[in-house]
Amino acid sequence: MSCRYLRIDQVLDRIPVSRATIFRWCAAGRFPKQVRLGPRCSAWLRREVDEWEVARAAERHADRSD
Repeated sequence: MSCRYLRIDQVLDRIPVSRATIFRWCAAGRFPKQVRLGPRCSAWLRREVDEWEVARAAERHADRSD
């Protein structure tokens, strides 16, 4: 069974942007917000990141069909 959470380095492996961009997108509501796991530990739900990726791909396909 795979882990349900992704830490920031795992997110960055999947979404090739800077760390600052991920946090800026989270603040702007353009990327799923991280879940607090402890006082100095946060992670993203893998399912939400998966869904975000699928939605971006769908937008790209919709843009091409216009």
